[in-house]
Amino acid sequence: MTKYSELSKKELITMLERYELASQMSVNPNEPSLLASLSSVSLLQTVLDTVDEPIYIVNLASQVIVFANKKTEQLFGPVVGQRCWDKMQKKQSGVCEFCTNSFLLDANNNATGVYKSLYKNKLTNSWYQCSDQAFMWLDGEMVAIKTAVDVSDLKKTTATLDTLLKKNKTMTQELVLLVERERRKLSHNLHDEVGQIATAIKLNASFLAASKNARSIQHQAASDDIEQLATRLLTTVRGVSNRLNPREFIELLSVPDMLQGLFDEWGSRNLNICSNICFTGVTDIDIDADLKETLYRLGQESLTNVSKHAQARRVEVSYRVVKDSVDDMSGGYGIELQISDDGVGLSRQSQNNSLGLKYMAERVGLHGGYLSIEPCSNLAGVKILARFPYSAKEDRKNG
Repeated sequence: MTKYSELSKKELITMLERYELASQMSVNPNEPSLLASLSSVSLLQTVLDTVDEPIYIVNLASQVIVFANKKTEQLFGPVVGQRCWDKMQKKQSGVCEFCTNSFLLDANNNATGVYKSLYKNKLTNSWYQCSDQAFMWLDGEMVAIKTAVDVSDLKKTTATLDTLLKKNKTMTQELVLLVERERRKLSHNLHDEVGQIATAIKLNASFLAASKNARSIQHQAASDDIEQLATRLLTTVRGVSNRLNPREFIELLSVPDMLQGLFDEWGSRNLNICSNICFTGVTDIDIDADLKETLYRLGQESLTNVSKHAQARRVEVSYRVVKDSVDDMSGGYGIELQISDDGVGLSRQSQNNSLGLKYMAERVGLHGGYLSIEPCSNLAGVKILARFPYSAKEDRKNG
């Protein structure tokens, strides 16, 4: 254990002189004597030596270390009486750039409280989370006690997790793009192959129906039925193709028209659900095609989930665009798409396992947006809310 006698000569001489002066002047017995101070420092030494992190006290004016616990001396050797930056840093010729001393006292030389910081010590090659605080030392000088906790392992773990999260995000985004490419490929195949077959069937049925050869009523009815079925098949193929790859037609529509069309089509297939859609704010801004498609996919996925899982009787869709009030000259907007229902809700397990919801979150993230899925307060079902920051400058740049 570091002895009190191992303090710097100057510090010890100063204390002994004060003790001698106090004895000559018959100091008030109610005031703590120097011997009591020595005993307090010895007790402090005993306590702080049990802490397996470096703790030391430095004079704020001279930068000289006046106290150090056992861990500090294990790492840096005998440091008491030495300047902190000279003894505890590598190749440092002056006050460290990350020194916190200037933050520990106010203009009236009063302590400002605990100041926390993070730095890397090049001697130990370790990262430390530091907590520093000023107070008055035995000789009346202002000092700072500095506690450093080694967080190197935590930094390494955090860096590893950050790398894995970035890698996972990149892979997820690539998966989203892959799914999108496959959807477009399937859309083209449906349009080009199945669509052509349906068209050919319809043309042949029309030819048979127009034939002047004598036929039975049954033949005529069959020809008409084939033509009608071919027409329905062609319409279905085109609808599915457009849902798989809406890019071509949504570029021609405004966002309200695009969402209204999606909503109307969904409503025609879900007549048992009471539904409503509304548009508020500056809805006539022309956003880029990528964000349009993301809004379309969000609406499509959400409404499909309502049909499949929610058992809802009511659905409300809201699209809102608000001008950024912080800087009216920036051309900034806040865009929101909200889909709410009064269904059975979404369990946490279902939410975590839903691939569609993960795709939605990734799509929103690609545009710097935020997606929340939570209980709906007014309909008592689920509320899906996507928020996007958007600047009109992006349109001008993309255009």
